[in-house]
Amino acid sequence: MNDILEQGLYKYLKSTELEKIKNTKILIAGSGGLGSNAAMMLVRCGFEQLTLIDYDDIEPSNLNRQYFFGDQVGQAKVIALQENLLRINPNLKLTIIKDKLNIDNVNTFIENQDIILEAFDDVNAEEFLDRYKLN
Repeated sequence: MNDILEQGLYKYLKSTELEKIKNTKILIAGSGGLGSNAAMMLVRCGFEQLTLIDYDDIEPSNLNRQYFFGDQVGQAKVIALQENLLRINPNLKLTIIKDKLNIDNVNTFIENQDIILEAFDDVNAEEFLDRYKLN
């Protein structure tokens, strides 16, 4: 974690709490309006181990609500988000997956995660992941 971020977090957290946060593995399924902003806030709160899954590219219509910038239009959302998050904390352990979550690959992506954040804008994908998490 970078020194500036860590100093700010120590104002609110004990070192044992921050260490637990740093070691929590979070999968964020979707890197749009909810996923990109959630990822940014989680990194600012000290989380360092994120897996980002999304298959989409940035469009101009995304810029009013997603954590992307004009010069990133056309890039894969997960690649641009990785770039933006590393500016907050260059020591992140990011796993970037430009793919669609489905029945064939869900086991691979979900295993060993402590927290799964469903951030899809596709109702069918939301239902699929919710059903899978219940099993």
